[in-house]
Amino acid sequence: MLEQERDPSTLYRRITHSKRYDRLRRLRMSEHIALLIGTFSVVVQAGFAGISDPRIAEVSWLVLSCLAWISISRLARSRLQLPAPVGALPTGKTSLALPGLWLIGLVVVPLFRGQLSIWDSLLAWSDSLLGLMAVVTVLSGFRELAGRTHNSAILLVGSFLALIFVGTLLLRLPVCRAVTAENPGGEGADWNVALFTATSAACVTGLIVEPTGSYWTPMGHAVIFTLFQVGGLGILTFGAFIAVLSGRRGMQFREARTLSEVLDAENVHGSRRLLLTILLFTLSVEAVGALLLSGLWEDKGLSSLQQVWYSVFHSVSAFCNAGFALRTESLVTLQDTWCVYLSIMPLIIIGGLGFPALQDLWANLLAWIRVRRGHRGPRYRLRLHTRIVLITTVLLIVGGAGFLYLFETIGPQTPLSSIDPHSMAGMGTFARVRAALFQSVTARTAGFNTVPIDINSMSPASHALLMMLMFVGGSPASTAGGIKAAALAVLLLSVIGTLRRRNRAEAFGRTVPLAVIERAGVVVILMGALVAITTLGLL
Repeated sequence: MLEQERDPSTLYRRITHSKRYDRLRRLRMSEHIALLIGTFSVVVQAGFAGISDPRIAEVSWLVLSCLAWISISRLARSRLQLPAPVGALPTGKTSLALPGLWLIGLVVVPLFRGQLSIWDSLLAWSDSLLGLMAVVTVLSGFRELAGRTHNSAILLVGSFLALIFVGTLLLRLPVCRAVTAENPGGEGADWNVALFTATSAACVTGLIVEPTGSYWTPMGHAVIFTLFQVGGLGILTFGAFIAVLSGRRGMQFREARTLSEVLDAENVHGSRRLLLTILLFTLSVEAVGALLLSGLWEDKGLSSLQQVWYSVFHSVSAFCNAGFALRTESLVTLQDTWCVYLSIMPLIIIGGLGFPALQDLWANLLAWIRVRRGHRGPRYRLRLHTRIVLITTVLLIVGGAGFLYLFETIGPQTPLSSIDPHSMAGMGTFARVRAALFQSVTARTAGFNTVPIDINSMSPASHALLMMLMFVGGSPASTAGGIKAAALAVLLLSVIGTLRRRNRAEAFGRTVPLAVIERAGVVVILMGALVAITTLGLL
């Protein structure tokens, strides 16, 4: 053994390996620096595109230089033929994809440039490729953090803070704010407006301080769209999906455990299967929703491309329970259109059910189809979590719609209202039922409305009801917020068990674990305290 260590050839290989590793490390570091500089240059170039400053035009050369260096560095790393450590940029054949794709684009893109000049088309291609690299790198970084952290809550909060920070910086750019009579100079949004909007979009609340459609440009709409899409599904979900697309064989155990905690999956192995289910199901549902909404904008004076964008924007906003609308009056002027009720409402409900419940429903549907076709196989039963979620959701929707219809129909003849509510004025019975049902669905976290819901339009009783629905929110591991419907159901089951003099809570003949009840109680108490403190702060 000692002789082998003293072997000159072995020592030479070790020294050579060490030198190659140092070169790889330096190359990877230079790529990260070039990517950071290039991304900043793309943001500056795009964000200040309307400003006639020669220094802004010179930034384009910096973008091309950074992309060229990243391509050369990856080619050099592929020549060294040493695998990169976990967390580094990919090497080998994967690293050659970037320079190859960029070079192909430099030849092909000018052929389809349209009215753009050759220089502008090449620059647009380079900007898009560099921006995509930055997004993939950030998501991969969050994924690697998920494999190293011991506390998923800290990682989840940190990812949202990072998303809000980036969103605020992007919304501050002049290219994101529309040029109006109030902003003739094309200046960027105020810091407080950008921060509030980015926070609202990332946390899918739907609250705004400026009209989304008129205050922001299409670029601003795209930033808001990205924020509530990523915020609704979660940054960790996208990061793990990037890992799947990159061809990695699997997730680390700690990373899978963190993802399972965030997604509320039953076990580590279930989180991997649930990940693919989430993304494929989300894209499918949002695409169907956009298709159903496509005929809603034909008479609104929009071009074909704008109609497609409006459909996609509102479909994703509904599924993510974000509530952002490109029309100032939300959906009030579309209250007589059936397309709103047959597309927006199902999207909100599906997005608020939670992905574990949706996966369980899908598995049971497939099992039922196999049985109907005469095939033998395992028989599925809905899990207790799914049953509680479904029943609670139905009760909240139907009960909320019933009380809302009652409060808005009785009017000032009873002590329930001190004002004359006119949010549903002039509506027939069927139209009132339809409007009440829509508001009951959307109030839980979505934020859309087909009738006026301001303080001068709805009765105080209706506002109190909407606040209770908003406090409850959606289901666990869904795109909705709130304390979660399952938490409310568990606490009610615990109360029922106590009234029946039983030392446990039961549902469908099964005992609800005490840890689940305690966790639900903590969530409700903390949320109630937070709402109370925030209310006092707003007084």
